Amino acid sequence: MTDFPVEGMRNMRLKQAQQSFKAQDYATALIEAEELLDHHPDDFDALMIVGDSSLELGEALGAEAAFCRFLEFRPDDPIALSALAIARFELTDMEAAIASADRTLELMPNHAEAIYIRALANEILGNVEQAKVEFLQAEALAPDHYPVPPVPDDGEWAGIVEAAKEKLHPALKEWLKGIEITIADSPAIEKLREHSPPLSPSSLVLYQGKLPESGEDLWKVKPERMEIYRKNVSRAGLREHGFVVPIASGLRREALEWIGLPRDAYPFEGQPSSDQF
Repeated sequence: MTDFPVEGMRNMRLKQAQQSFKAQDYATALIEAEELLDHHPDDFDALMIVGDSSLELGEALGAEAAFCRFLEFRPDDPIALSALAIARFELTDMEAAIASADRTLELMPNHAEAIYIRALANEILGNVEQAKVEFLQAEALAPDHYPVPPVPDDGEWAGIVEAAKEKLHPALKEWLKGIEITIADSPAIEKLREHSPPLSPSSLVLYQGKLPESGEDLWKVKPERMEIYRKNVSRAGLREHGFVVPIASGLRREALEWIGLPRDAYPFEGQPSSDQF
């Protein structure tokens, strides 16, 4: 039996990875690209697929490593630099995210994604006015990708949260009883860094409080409160045409995380098929 040519095997593996990524099967795309890298460690296409797939799967550490490796060979690639800025934002390294975005903008001054990541990082750092300017710049350059979302008035949130709770499975709706739900603009960076790796700054909802000692009944022992992040919810609401589904998804995810149930437990009607929240 004749061995399959090495280059032919590389192309076949790359095609499988690319097709899986296009089909939003990011886990398979990641596996295929990583297997390609086992034989071709410096394959640029595979490194980008590993980085992009890792970002989609919420694995920012893997994404950062892949993009850094890619940039060792192509340090002036604006696409990889902007993607690295996203990974570093997700890892809460805001200064490094801004630095990567700035380098992107040196190469491509109108790179909307890089401007948008700068805005997100500045918002988390408390540079609110600078962030507002950059969000508007990104919107002007790519209005379909980076529209500035409306943010509900303070008086609207109570009704939105109640509607979100009503969408949940009865078991989770019952579990939420007695848990205070509060609203904040964005997650506090120091809270995100209490975890390793850090929690995403794009989180919509996070429970507040430390898990109790093992052996406790986590259906009965509950977190101090659930905190909803209005700016992140508002951005997610553009994708879902409303705020109820993103909040319901966030509440469900945090409840399952606390109780220790798999992510596919207790789905609700209208829940997004992907785990984007």
